[in-house]
Amino acid sequence: MACDEQHRGACVSEVQMNSTPDNLPMLDQGGLVFAAPEREADWPAWRTALAQWRERERARIRYNGAAYDCPAFAFTQRDFVCYFLMLSDQLVLQPGERELQIDRVIDYGLRNFGGFDSIVLWHAYPQIGFDDRNQFDFYRDQPGGLAGLRALIGKAHARDVRIYLNYNPWDVATRREGVSDETALAELFRQTHADGLFLDTLENASPTLRQSLDAVRDGIAFESELALPLTSVADHHISWGQWFSDTHAPGVIRNRWFEQRHMMHMIKRWHTDRTEVLHQAFMNGAGVLVWDNVFGSMVPWSPRDQSLLRAMASIQRRYARHFSHGEWTPLLPTGVSDVFASRWTLDGQSLYTLINRSNESRTVPLANLDPRLAPIDLLRGIGATELHLPPRGLNAAVSGLADNAFLQARREDFCRYDDNAAPPTLAISPATVETGNTFEMIVRYRNRECGLYAPATRATNNDLHKMLTVTRTVAAGHKRVARHAVTNAEYHDFIVATGYQPVDAYRFLAHWVKGAPRLAERDQPVRYVSVEDAIAYARWRGGELVDEAAWHLAAQQGQIELTQPRLWEFVGPVRSDGRVRFIILRGGCDTELLEKPPTVENPQGNPGWYPGASPPAFELAAKYLLSCPRLDRAATITFRIATDQ
Repeated sequence: MACDEQHRGACVSEVQMNSTPDNLPMLDQGGLVFAAPEREADWPAWRTALAQWRERERARIRYNGAAYDCPAFAFTQRDFVCYFLMLSDQLVLQPGERELQIDRVIDYGLRNFGGFDSIVLWHAYPQIGFDDRNQFDFYRDQPGGLAGLRALIGKAHARDVRIYLNYNPWDVATRREGVSDETALAELFRQTHADGLFLDTLENASPTLRQSLDAVRDGIAFESELALPLTSVADHHISWGQWFSDTHAPGVIRNRWFEQRHMMHMIKRWHTDRTEVLHQAFMNGAGVLVWDNVFGSMVPWSPRDQSLLRAMASIQRRYARHFSHGEWTPLLPTGVSDVFASRWTLDGQSLYTLINRSNESRTVPLANLDPRLAPIDLLRGIGATELHLPPRGLNAAVSGLADNAFLQARREDFCRYDDNAAPPTLAISPATVETGNTFEMIVRYRNRECGLYAPATRATNNDLHKMLTVTRTVAAGHKRVARHAVTNAEYHDFIVATGYQPVDAYRFLAHWVKGAPRLAERDQPVRYVSVEDAIAYARWRGGELVDEAAWHLAAQQGQIELTQPRLWEFVGPVRSDGRVRFIILRGGCDTELLEKPPTVENPQGNPGWYPGASPPAFELAAKYLLSCPRLDRAATITFRIATDQ
């Protein structure tokens, strides 16, 4: 989560000639991409300098790539499309479902992106921190618990999809496990049989973590979010290429060049145009991270970008060993302006990958590349003596005999090619909930990547973690808001009168003893209830869950009593765009996890990913992603109802 575009260096527009291993220009902080010369005459010397640099750096750090020879890790070299799955996404769990639907996710990938090779199961943020549940609890509390996750992973394996779990090293202020994170993670992998670990906010894992997971079994891959140091390439088989810059003539990604068998997933999470990501991946034999639900903010892919990824990924999978084991020759001339090529040669067969930087179509005669090339356009799967590249598109060519089955699949897929570059717009419903007199509702909230009413964007992310204010014109409606939140005693009366029992009662009224509240807590606000539990009570009382505008106006006018101790309160309506389902919380909480400075015991402090950072106040709001009742129930959230006047 930590890395963002603002931390990256500017793009280099032109690279000087006379490249040597000591003066190779690089882009981004830390030198993540070798900038390419714009002049074609400088390319041979640049390639020579790249080869010399690689030889020198391998010798300098005494590089040993033996871990890439281990059969248990071989899957990482074919992991070209990784999907970042929010476990709260309605794609994997619809309201009322009690089992995570991984087949629906895999089908979504096949239909739109040509398939996922791996899926990251993201579980906690931005929900973590509303109460004391830690990151491991958010896996244990999933539908079916860890046994359910193991079953999900088994289904994914049956469809040749690998599953990665997530590790949040910054989670230091929630409930502690009683054992180290390394020990807890090892046990998590023993029970779930997951394939890899995504290292959130980290550039590499500690040796202790590597040893802990190696003791579970061979083949648990590490994938770092931040730029992986060269010294860690040996035992981290995958890493993100996040916000990487590039030159017009495509540069070379440092870690891919250093170790071709090291997979990278290119990502610019807030970009709605993925051309830069696709181009950089294709020219470097790297993969792509598909991330359309960014922590509760939808950033959909356009039909055009989906079409390009389907084509690119199918070519990469068909010629996977060319990209991992072939002789890579970057930046070859094509004889056509704005079109660039890389060559990958293995066992006498050469594969050329091409990209078009222009906003216009380009055509490249195959003879410009190599007279031995088969007369085939791999993008279209048809016979041709020249390659057609759509505007800002891509294509490929190969020498040797044609693979007829592959070409047939390419022809069928290209029939679906869509050049519409506009991503779809997902409407959040309901847009309005009440009629009546309007007023200006002023709300304060902590800016997080989930957004508040609207999704976060590339622009709003510049104010990440800051306290912001938003003013909305809303209608108060005609409901009477209850003066106090529903108490434990009142909710107990409801259960006695109706026999209410949720279908999934996990964590339901978890603070009660033997089905009843403690005597000292009878008049305190009820907790550990889901939105569904709250609505059931409201209907029994002949009312409804209070909506936000009515709650705000009543609080502003002193017509309601805020809870003591202060708890967050559900306020309606429940909103959804078909993928992200959420409700607004109001009021703040006395016990939420606030920012903590670093200490000797906790050198990280709280780096800002928890929701709290401000004393409770009626104007405070937060977005709360809804998943399923067992996860939605929290120790710090209550509710009140509204009835007709």
